[in-house]
Amino acid sequence: MTVNLLLVEDASDAIELFRQKCRREMRRGEYAIQFAISGDWVPALAENRRRAFSAWASDFLTKPFNFTELRERLKLHVAKRGNR
Repeated sequence: MTVNLLLVEDASDAIELFRQKCRREMRRGEYAIQFAISGDWVPALAENRRRAFSAWASDFLTKPFNFTELRERLKLHVAKRGNR
């Protein structure tokens, strides 16, 4: 089952790095990723988190983060979806 991800980033090089790190999972269809550039404005973190969870989010990870933690969280969500 595919996990849908939305990555909002303010640097295009970080988006490319994310694509490289998750290329294998994307090819296998585990992740469907939409990328968005956040631009120059960033609303308050608490408001971002509240909006995300009230709309659709099942997790919310802020910077700085490491890819090992991100990958583990994604694996957890893939496993949860597979058990439904």
